[in-house]
Amino acid sequence: MPDSSLVDTAQTEPTFREGLSILAVAIRTAPRVFAAAVAGSALYGTMTVGAAWAVGWATDHVVLPDLHSGSAPGTGLAAAGLLIIGVALAKVIGIYGRRLLAGVAAFRGQAVYRRKISDAYLRLPLSWHQRHPTGQLPLERQLRRRDGVPADDPAADELGRRRHADDGRGRHVPH
Repeated sequence: MPDSSLVDTAQTEPTFREGLSILAVAIRTAPRVFAAAVAGSALYGTMTVGAAWAVGWATDHVVLPDLHSGSAPGTGLAAAGLLIIGVALAKVIGIYGRRLLAGVAAFRGQAVYRRKISDAYLRLPLSWHQRHPTGQLPLERQLRRRDGVPADDPAADELGRRRHADDGRGRHVPH
């Protein structure tokens, strides 16, 4: 067990609360899809336990009696097989529901924020756009200030240009 004196609880608690608030914002962008993804996850978890139960049931009611009697009744074997296959299919539905719907929720959230950012830039007056060079976002300058990088650092400017370079037709050029 890790030494609890090594964990900075003063730093951990605000980070945890920030994470929960970000999660709450994400849930509000697509609540139904998020709820369906959680339901898919619950189905997956239930069927994980259900798989163990189904194998246990098949062992107790089909395999062990057949070993003691020396014959395998077809109906019991078929029922056990169908039970295990049914649980496996439900588990697959849970996996796909969880992953697919969580992805849909994430993409919807990203789209909402892309629209909000675009709308915010469109509301700015033309004079603001003329004062700020293309590719330099206000957030980038705020992050530089936060990280202690001078605003006129040529290395940071070059890195920013490389990161946002395109071929003139809006396509990213890798470096």
